[in-house]
This record gives sequence, structure tokens and C-alpha cells, in this order.
Amino acid sequence: MEQTTEPKIKDAQYLAEWRSMLDTFAGIIDKNPPVEKVKGDLLELMEAAKNTFYLTGAQKDAICARCRNYINGIYGKNKQKDDYIES
Repeated sequence: MEQTTEPKIKDAQYLAEWRSMLDTFAGIIDKNPPVEKVKGDLLELMEAAKNTFYLTGAQKDAICARCRNYINGIYGKNKQKDDYIES
């Protein structure tokens, strides 16, 4: 007997919040704006991620890491990828 699992309402809320946070981050950094223009928005997003009940600890950490990395100018930079492109 094949068993399918439908997401529970709570699971759907968690997924929706995660997707929303990712979409918000993507919207903030769309077109690679200077940090000075978006730092406040990124800090607000970090605070929202920390205070929501609908993200796991790892998801909160992931959103905050993305924001911190963008603020520090290292978001999207990968040493291995850069080395590969240079060769």
C-alpha cells in the first residue's frame, strides 16, 4: 500500500514563512544595491527571523548568515568558485 503524506497545516506555515524570508532577502538585494542603501532592511529581516516561531533554528541562522554576509560584502563570494573562474 502506497502511503502519501500531505503536509500538515503547521508544516505549511513553516514552509510559507521560510519561503517568505528567502523572497524578502532576494527582493532586498535584487540588482546588488550598495550595502548602505539596504543595511537597515537587512537588519530588520534578521530581527524578524530571530523572532518568528515559524522557522527552525537552522533556518533562522541561514537567513541571518545571508544578511550578515551581504552587509560584510561576502555574500555570493566563494573562494573555490573564484579560483575556478580564474583558471
